[in-house]
Amino acid sequence: MMNNNQSLLNWINRNKGKFVGLLAGFIFGILILLIGVLKTIVIFIFALIGLYLGHLWDGGRGIQEIFKNIYRK
Repeated sequence: MMNNNQSLLNWINRNKGKFVGLLAGFIFGILILLIGVLKTIVIFIFALIGLYLGHLWDGGRGIQEIFKNIYRK
């Protein structure tokens, strides 16, 4: 069992973007099934607002800087 856990952790470390995308999609899908599309979209909008405010709190320059950092690759 330890080998399986280590293999999973190694895969997550090699594929962080895929794992985050998988987790986000799973949570998004569960929210849509449980509370509906409109409420899920409202939660998503508030999460983005929170992300933006947190970025400003950390000394960020604005929303353009967030997207530049995300799409820099």
